[in-house]
Amino acid sequence: MKKLVIAEKPNLGRSIAVGLREKFQKGDGYLESENYIVTWGFGHLFGLIDVEEYREDYQPGKSYPWRLDILPFFPEEFRFSLLKRYDPKAKRKEADEGVERQFHAICKLLKRKDVEYVIHAGDADREGEVIVRLILDNAGYGGKVMRLWEDDQSPATLGRGIRERLQPDQNFDRTAEEGFARTYIDWLYGINLTRYVSVKAGKLLRLGRVINAIVKAIYDRDMAIRNFRSEKYYIVEGKAALEDGSIKISFPERFGNREEAGRLLQKVRGMDARVEDVREEKKEVAPGKLFSITKLQGVMGKRHKMTPDKTLASLQKLYEKGYVTYPRTSSEYLAEGDREDTARVISLLQERGYDVRMKEKKTIFDSSKVESHGAIRLTKKFPGEEDLTEEERLVYQAVFQRFLAVFCGEPCLTAQTTITLTVGSKSFQTKGTSLVQKGWQKYEESGKKDKLLPNVHRGQTLPMEFEAVEKKTSPPKHYSTASLNAFMDKPFQKEDCHGDGEEDDGQKDDAEEYRAMLSGLQIGTGATRGPIIKNAIDSGYITLENDIYKIAENGIYMIEALEKLGIHLDKEKTAQFGVNLKKVSRGEMTVQECVALCQKDVAECMSGRDIVIRQKSDSPSLGKCPACGKDVYENPKSFGCFGYREAGCDFAIWKNDKYLEACKKAVTPGLVKKLLAEGSIQVRTRRGRKIFSKTLRYAKRENGYWGWETVK
Repeated sequence: MKKLVIAEKPNLGRSIAVGLREKFQKGDGYLESENYIVTWGFGHLFGLIDVEEYREDYQPGKSYPWRLDILPFFPEEFRFSLLKRYDPKAKRKEADEGVERQFHAICKLLKRKDVEYVIHAGDADREGEVIVRLILDNAGYGGKVMRLWEDDQSPATLGRGIRERLQPDQNFDRTAEEGFARTYIDWLYGINLTRYVSVKAGKLLRLGRVINAIVKAIYDRDMAIRNFRSEKYYIVEGKAALEDGSIKISFPERFGNREEAGRLLQKVRGMDARVEDVREEKKEVAPGKLFSITKLQGVMGKRHKMTPDKTLASLQKLYEKGYVTYPRTSSEYLAEGDREDTARVISLLQERGYDVRMKEKKTIFDSSKVESHGAIRLTKKFPGEEDLTEEERLVYQAVFQRFLAVFCGEPCLTAQTTITLTVGSKSFQTKGTSLVQKGWQKYEESGKKDKLLPNVHRGQTLPMEFEAVEKKTSPPKHYSTASLNAFMDKPFQKEDCHGDGEEDDGQKDDAEEYRAMLSGLQIGTGATRGPIIKNAIDSGYITLENDIYKIAENGIYMIEALEKLGIHLDKEKTAQFGVNLKKVSRGEMTVQECVALCQKDVAECMSGRDIVIRQKSDSPSLGKCPACGKDVYENPKSFGCFGYREAGCDFAIWKNDKYLEACKKAVTPGLVKKLLAEGSIQVRTRRGRKIFSKTLRYAKRENGYWGWETVK
């Protein structure tokens, strides 16, 4: 009898085959050896069907306008189908032959009489759990299923996991329930609100419970920056210039004008500073913690201007190739159970000449701060230079350097000098730091520069020069990758606590943060944020340039449209549904209860049905729509019917119309105006050397799409 392994992707299937150390023969969509059959999906093979597919009279390929009267749409039972691919020429989704062929291949394997049981080898997360379960459910398989759950996808670990560490898949039922609940509520928000708001607003606005919270945060920050009015103020500063450096002090008082500052300046002018105390101490500086996906995305954005989705994609490739552990982790800690594997990696690094040693520290190993997966770390498999793309190399380098820094055998030591001065009755402190021993900084620079102070001694008098200095209040900073991640990790901290997303020194007490994270009190997860942010950029809601996020015009329109409709997809609501998902994973809430709360909220979001949103448009009406009689206006990419807002009318002529392009005819306002007024237009076309004139009309075809027809 043989075991059937179902991996999430083909490359994982190949790694499993290598790790099992048996002779495999290639089949159609699978590999087979004496004891194992290894097959795979292509990531997702199944997805939730669209609203129209629930209709009894649904016809594949037919166009169905979006209608308000069927919203909100809550299916009695969520239905999945094999994923389709979008055909840009036909402008519709069509069957994906590759997906269908692979699913049918898996079905045939599941029916083989020599298959003893199935090994579920989806990625070790809620999404991977759902992907393989959907394959098994839709194939009608009801037999035994064992689960492979490994952080490390190197062939050796995968092979060992299958031989020694399989668990019954029932142990992961709650993980699956959380995954299905997330799938359902994201579909309910995305499908219903995208259609509802798009029809009301008259343009496509993609909405979702996480994307809206992210865009709203960037919108709020940018509006605060736009509305900020800088104010002048004055402070009094003093400087003592010595042969080996200088010392600066500032009085804490702020003054509204130079005259007020001048009164303090007159009091202190001519005064000397007295050195009351000089303290020097050596201090050990800890490295940063091991990376979570969000912290790694922040670092890659700051160092290399790499977008979050590209960081995640490169890390995923490194994971699939077996060079790093599970990439989508939210934790910066390792579980106690990771000690053995970590020690093996350290031993291999020592053999390569690196100064590292095993450390039993709570800042590294703490199972209470690990949910399913520990921090990103190295595996026993190391890549060669030719094995990685440039982006993969940069990401691996960051993970590699951080691992070396955390486990470096030599401590990093600094000398910190604190000088206490008095000027009259006022006391001041100034601090300087210099590096004494590099320690882990030989592997990863801290980015902090030395601040050296001159040599002074207690009781010394320092001649000071004082002046009134003009300052300006500063606006808030735009979000960067790091600070936006910090906001999403801790959405209810004060905004100034997010700073620029800088990492702590590895010693900060973050117990409260991890309690919030493990309870789900976040916006999205490290696994989902990168693709969602990319979606927001692709939708024209935000921009990302040089690691700075800014709101775009379409994002402003979307947020303000939601405000007019009274829809609040804010951080509180998004975080609460994150909490609900964690309750599902702990068995404190059922999938049905989680979905019911979502349905209630979606219905409330649609309470403003009588509100009319007028899209800003400087262009006049070009005529009446031949389908519904509403006005037709010029849009950035098309000429469309205003009836789209109210009734979902799909009349539109695209400016890059390929048929007219071939006729050397530009789609202009004048052409559209003539078409609407007269019902047809004249074009010239060439056949051989002869040029012919023909009359065209624009009509809806049997397939439901609008197109040009020749008038005979």
